[in-house]
Amino acid sequence: RWETLKEVLTSGDASLIAELSRRIPEARFFGCDVSQRVVSANRERMRQIEFFEADIANDTFVEKTRALGPGATTNP
Repeated sequence: RWETLKEVLTSGDASLIAELSRRIPEARFFGCDVSQRVVSANRERMRQIEFFEADIANDTFVEKTRALGPGATTNP
């Protein structure tokens, strides 16, 4: 159920994460993409959501997501 959803990772234009954040305002959302250009654009459009650059095909994704504990921030 939506009430149990707390964190979501997404990529691309972040349309899914934007919709979910509107529907579940109490949840904490994160977005990631391999492209810094996409991450920067998403940060500009959705300042309430944290975005970071990572490649899910390598270890940087695992390292970066492990750091996303309560109160963590990925935005500069």
